[in-house]
Amino acid sequence: MPDKDTSKARPRRLAIVCGGTGGHFYPGLTVAAACNEGAGNAVLFVAGHGRDRFLQVASEHGIEAVAAPAVGAPRGKLEVPVTAIRMAWAALKCARLLRRHRIDVVLGMGGYTSVATGLAARFCRIPLVLHDGNAVLGRANRLLSRFAELLALSYPLRNPQTARCPTRLVGMPVRDDLLAAARAPRPREDVHDALGLDQARRTLLVFGGSQGARIINDTVTNALGGMSAAADRFQIMHLTGTDDNEPFITAYAAAGVPAHVQAYESRMDLVLQAADLCVCRAGGSTLAELALFGVPAIFIPLAVATDAHQLANARTATDIDGALIIEEADCTPECLSAALTSWLDDREVFANRADNLRSNARPEATATLLKCLQGV
Repeated sequence: MPDKDTSKARPRRLAIVCGGTGGHFYPGLTVAAACNEGAGNAVLFVAGHGRDRFLQVASEHGIEAVAAPAVGAPRGKLEVPVTAIRMAWAALKCARLLRRHRIDVVLGMGGYTSVATGLAARFCRIPLVLHDGNAVLGRANRLLSRFAELLALSYPLRNPQTARCPTRLVGMPVRDDLLAAARAPRPREDVHDALGLDQARRTLLVFGGSQGARIINDTVTNALGGMSAAADRFQIMHLTGTDDNEPFITAYAAAGVPAHVQAYESRMDLVLQAADLCVCRAGGSTLAELALFGVPAIFIPLAVATDAHQLANARTATDIDGALIIEEADCTPECLSAALTSWLDDREVFANRADNLRSNARPEATATLLKCLQGV
């Protein structure tokens, strides 16, 4: 007698392909955690740069994760044939992983790390769903959309004609601790006390993200030279991304501006509740988190971002008057100083921008994405 088919009895097995950057990995981790909380069965396929570190993070969160192969894009026409061979070999390995882990659905979180597994899903006839975290559809998702059941979007696309499958606007998955803090914010005085901030001053949050922090770090520090008259009206939380913070601490002290300067901050739920304005890059997750807490921003998009996707992201906020943009070519200390002075002087304008940006928040993004996965 043949073995009884129990495939319908077991939970659907979801593979979430992510890695390469935190912007691709952490939303995937968030989706995996939510899937498993709902009696799902998710495993992360982690590939690309930082793979070992991300596998460790997944383990610390109790999420099953496996290392998956990935192949970067060719850097010139001469590399195309070799890249094609490497991609075929990587896709074959991914197909074996998909079968070994009995995967029923594949979710690709974008970037080159998702291509090999996405092609393997097509080969294995496993439904493929894509998620893109930016307002410009990435090159990997442009390719894989030909084989996908659905493309889930964080923001309306500036290049919608490049998608080759149905699309749905779902938003960017955001960490549970941030969602909880946004739903039930702590009293402002408690947040300020926890962070050691002065409640009488407005709070400027500065960070550069994982790429290109140096321009923001240097420009903000130098901009203070033109703001000595306003030094008693605000304070700074500066997350520099570097351990060499003495020059920044010295500059803020010389300008008379109270500043909390450190490489990173694990309590971002508190930081985002305390911030009155943010100077930062325009990554997809950053926009989603600022919108969730209604923090208006001065975006300085990363100039070398592929397809200028950070500039496109920032424009989703400026289109509704929720932020300002200063492009890198125009990002001088004088320009930034003028923008910060406007923030201090025009409180009503920036309060309206906070409300406008909050209207872009999609706190239900993770749940909506999981519903999409259930439907394929």
